[in-house]
Amino acid sequence: MSFGSAVELNVTMALSWLPLIGDYTRNTTAPFKASLVSVSGYFLGSVAMFLIGLLTVLKTGLSDFTAAVAQTNLGLIALLIIVFFDGDHDVYGRVFGGY
Repeated sequence: MSFGSAVELNVTMALSWLPLIGDYTRNTTAPFKASLVSVSGYFLGSVAMFLIGLLTVLKTGLSDFTAAVAQTNLGLIALLIIVFFDGDHDVYGRVFGGY
């Protein structure tokens, strides 16, 4: 993946969660505080996800996370990790986000 593609992916991933923050906080009595908590949670989750990917690439030399997990000889556990943590699994956003 080129540097430009990686930057685009990171920015798009971060911005894709912004509409959900509005959904999460629309019925609160303290919208600023609720928004700050939501943004902080998404930020920490994104940093953790990118850090896991970075450390995996640095340790294994593979740029594909699923290939790295598959090479760990974890078998079914690796398959479950790939299935449940890769791809489109944003049910709340699809149901309540209006898209």
